[in-house]
Amino acid sequence: PLTQALGQLACGALFFGMRSCEYLTVTGTRKTKRLKARDIRFFKNNLEIQNKTSPMINFADTVSITFRFQKNKKKDITITQPRSGQELCPVLVWGKIVQRILTYPNSSLNSPVNTVLVGKTRHYITANDMFSHLRNTVGNMDGLGFTKDDVGTHSIRSSLAMALYLAKRPITTIMLLGRWSSDAFLLY
Repeated sequence: PLTQALGQLACGALFFGMRSCEYLTVTGTRKTKRLKARDIRFFKNNLEIQNKTSPMINFADTVSITFRFQKNKKKDITITQPRSGQELCPVLVWGKIVQRILTYPNSSLNSPVNTVLVGKTRHYITANDMFSHLRNTVGNMDGLGFTKDDVGTHSIRSSLAMALYLAKRPITTIMLLGRWSSDAFLLY
């Protein structure tokens, strides 16, 4: 369950260029608020699917995530991603995350998105868990042009910027999706 949840969170975070503190338990004090199940919303034909345990989520057209408070001091910023029509799809990934969490005993819409049940123990995935997961995954792959020592949790955020740039998306789109308030992402 932990490995599956780590994979889901890594993919979900990539689609939105998330900072690790937005979807993981991190050390130190942070201004950024970690996402909860209630912050993930699904829409079909521009109508919100209110019941997040409904199988209808799998047929949603879009997924919207509201970032309550961010590092850049912006509040309640909502970013929407459409269904991709591919196996790797933001709607399907976030649907699996939310529905998985809501099946756990005593879970609610206030449960953090990094919640996973390992056996009978509720676990909150940490930045260290994700760091190890990313490094192990990259370490088991050949021909990438980089090694496990080159990746960390911030690689998810920078990967969104690079992928969109290589896809020739406008810089304004990259800034909006990643919620960058400056062109600092160009360093990636």
